[in-house]
Amino acid sequence: EVLISITGGARDFELNPTLQRVFARGLVEAASSANAWLISGGTDTGVMKLAADAVANSGLRGVPVISINPYGACNGREHIARRPEFVHYVNPGPPSAEGAPLNAN
Repeated sequence: EVLISITGGARDFELNPTLQRVFARGLVEAASSANAWLISGGTDTGVMKLAADAVANSGLRGVPVISINPYGACNGREHIARRPEFVHYVNPGPPSAEGAPLNAN
């Protein structure tokens, strides 16, 4: 059992489709075969988005995915401020100087 930490800048970027498939397949196979837990910053940008989308699109079950995002770096944080109840987070749009949106996966 291992922890796989997915880190990187929250800047949006594009991988060509072949590299994206290779990354997704490799991450899913590694997580599945190692009985891994995945940990990321949880943003809907950069490598964290690629990883979250890869796991969601694979149908992989039983692999814990934990996202830890600093409150101050989250777009739309005003919608979740000081709310003790469950809050439905809606992606407020693309990353900005204020932060990055959270990934729904």
